This record gives sequence, structure tokens and C-alpha cells, in this order.
Amino acid sequence: MKLSPIQGFRVKVSNLQPSVTLDDVYELFSSVGSMRLCNLIRPGQAEVVYNEASDARESVRRYHGRELDKKPMHVQLMTPIPDRVAGTAAPNTMRFASRLGPSVSTGPYQSDGPLSQSRKFGPRATSGTSEVDISVIRKALFNVATDSGPRRPVDFNVSLR
Repeated sequence: MKLSPIQGFRVKVSNLQPSVTLDDVYELFSSVGSMRLCNLIRPGQAEVVYNEASDARESVRRYHGRELDKKPMHVQLMTPIPDRVAGTAAPNTMRFASRLGPSVSTGPYQSDGPLSQSRKFGPRATSGTSEVDISVIRKALFNVATDSGPRRPVDFNVSLR
């Protein structure tokens, strides 16, 4: 299973008193670790998204069954976390994440190889897969040196549907 470093680690908090506010949830769950998102979905239910898998697990361990305003909270981990993500990330997974700042989790991902995307064109279209050569993208984005002479600025548009 691949996890996006952008998605974070989701925890559902339910069985809350209707009087519990977003500030109450934020104050309680932010003490566990760095959060990406905190939402009050409806009275009695909230969602917290942590940057780190270990923080999400700790919030469940710490608060599941614990009373808030005389009512036991139900705290449930919603993002499946493979064992290898919960521990230390492999050294090569730190390659780009270290450039993105502290709010990015370093889950396993692969940066080389073709990118795939399913596309549909119009009502009669069938679902297919198109392959994108990563070297073309790198040339366009990072201005990779070529022996074709002097460089000129290039404008390009990318559309992913």
C-alpha cells in the first residue's frame, strides 16, 4: 500500500457532547503532535489529521474511552498504517521531503519510472492508461542540459484530467 505524504493520518473522534467546540478538539488533540487539519464534522463528531503516523496512533491510545464533558470519546484511526511507515523511514525516502519543510510526512514513495493516469474523453470514451516519460518532464521542469545549442525560454502547459 502506498501512502501519499500529503494526505496525512486521519483520526475520527465521535461520541462527543454537542457542546464540544472545534477549539476544544484542537486544544486536546494538538497536544499529541503536529496536526495538518482539525474539523468539527457535525455536533458530536470531529476529524483530526496528523502529519505523523506515530502521533495519530498516540492520540487513539491516549484518548479512546477517555471522558470529555462526562462522555467517553470514541477515537478511531481511519488511515491504514503499514508497520514500515510507523517506524523510521528508509533513507532514500528523505530525499525530497527534507526540502518541503516540517509539515510533510515521509511515507514510502517512488520518484522514478513512468507516471500513469486514467483518462476519459466524452460520454463514449473508455478508460485507458497513458504513460508519461519522466525524463521529458524533468527536461521541461529542470532545464536539463542538451547539446542542441543555446537555450531559449519555453512555455508549456500540462493538463491532467
